[in-house]
Amino acid sequence: LLSICIKVLESYDPRKTTVDAHCDDCPHLKTKGLSEVDSKFVKQVFYGCIRHRKFLNLFVTGFLYKNPATAQRSEQTLYTVLGYLAFFRLEELTVPVFRSFVLTGSPPPILAFLQFAFGVEDLKEWVVSEWCKIYDMGYIEDQILGTIQRMLPELTQLINEISIKATGTKAVETDGESETKDKKPRTTVPEPFNITKPKPRLVPQPEPISREIKATKKPRT
Repeated sequence: LLSICIKVLESYDPRKTTVDAHCDDCPHLKTKGLSEVDSKFVKQVFYGCIRHRKFLNLFVTGFLYKNPATAQRSEQTLYTVLGYLAFFRLEELTVPVFRSFVLTGSPPPILAFLQFAFGVEDLKEWVVSEWCKIYDMGYIEDQILGTIQRMLPELTQLINEISIKATGTKAVETDGESETKDKKPRTTVPEPFNITKPKPRLVPQPEPISREIKATKKPRT
């Protein structure tokens, strides 16, 4: 299902069609075996990625600059889709369902993605101040970061699971585990968010993933 979401987003060309027309005509949405429920979900992801493209472009660009050795530029659409699911659909999907999506990717870059997406210091340093230029700070703090904060215990388990696959060790010590146990240094630890004074972003303007969309009506047939 994730691969179909990626193909639908990558095949969209606003110079040739509209968002609605693309959903009606895209061959990837006519894939054999794709149920009506799954088709609706793919369309929602496509619409969501287009609607929040500026937000997601900032996130993906920050992630690529923060992790040049691990993140793969060829996978920008994957990071866009996962970013949309992480920031706008996580509570609805639940972490177990989100886990099923991230497990389809290569562990090292997916681990870097999760640590960046759910790491407060990275978000504050690289993207939060720019996000607040697009959306109200209260919305970013309460709806975007607040959701992640509420789900940190489950997200920490997911990060550790991917970390074991990628490195053989956990990235974050959980409650009840010995603090004296030998472990490798970890770079990102999820913690409660506080963005009252977000730091300036240290990344140039994002490289557009989606082109500008013209607000035209669906052509009549």
